[in-house]
Amino acid sequence: MSLNWKDWITPRYSADAIVQKVAEEFEYFDDDIVVSTYHKSGTTLTQEMISCLILGPEKTKNTALLRRSPFIDFYKHLPRDPMEEARTLPRPRVLKTHLPPAFHMRHLSDRSPDVGPKNVIVIRNPKDVVVSAFHHFTGTKLFDGKPIPDKFSEYWRSAIFQPGNVSHHDIFDFNRSWWSFKDHPRVFVLFYEDIVRNKADQVRKLAKFLGVELTDELLEATLDLTSFQTMRENPNVNYSIAERAKDDWKPGSNFIRKGEIGDWKNHFTVAENEEFDRYIAERMRGCDLKFTFE
Repeated sequence: MSLNWKDWITPRYSADAIVQKVAEEFEYFDDDIVVSTYHKSGTTLTQEMISCLILGPEKTKNTALLRRSPFIDFYKHLPRDPMEEARTLPRPRVLKTHLPPAFHMRHLSDRSPDVGPKNVIVIRNPKDVVVSAFHHFTGTKLFDGKPIPDKFSEYWRSAIFQPGNVSHHDIFDFNRSWWSFKDHPRVFVLFYEDIVRNKADQVRKLAKFLGVELTDELLEATLDLTSFQTMRENPNVNYSIAERAKDDWKPGSNFIRKGEIGDWKNHFTVAENEEFDRYIAERMRGCDLKFTFE
């Protein structure tokens, strides 16, 4: 687990030059909020929660997510460089990244409670992550290069045992590295399963971390706009129905698919689940981060 960004795999949706700019050049402000997650861990849901709290429900509802919360390390198939998009945003900014802390050490190395952006980390159990990612990557037309396995039994082994082969970094190194910053004054860790089970409680904790006065009206609006059904039907959030992006998705696929805990039970065989359990135990040995699987 390295805190040198050069040791990490560049995701297929990005490029070496892009992640280098994030690591070495992108300018953060102390009032920025950066949503940092492994993919398919509740990123969009968390962006919407924060957007409601920081930018307000009206702007959240009526403005495309990519415009109000740019994905700074993504560069393919976008009309404009997301880092340039971020530079034009009014402050405070809500930004998204799928990069581990190695790419953010310019501000994480300072442990002052007032210096650097606030980082909101979202962690989800790896079984549900790999299921959600399978449907995402086999459902979109965005990723070129090496074909993505279209059988789940092949996909999950490729994604877990050969990080970067499908799209991304190693999920265990990613989460363990962010977890090591859990006590940093500018880092707040959320668990996807906690959001699903009691979103109101997590919104309250998030508002406290962000320094937002949470009225009953704001809480109610946030819960309404971040309900699964509302997000699924909102083209400003759900890329698979957005006019500009819907052709990037195969028929029957959906960017916002289920939003459940435990869908892995519908995909792993008993033997596969036991194999994955052993691997999780091996990779998480010595770490007090615990996943919730159901």
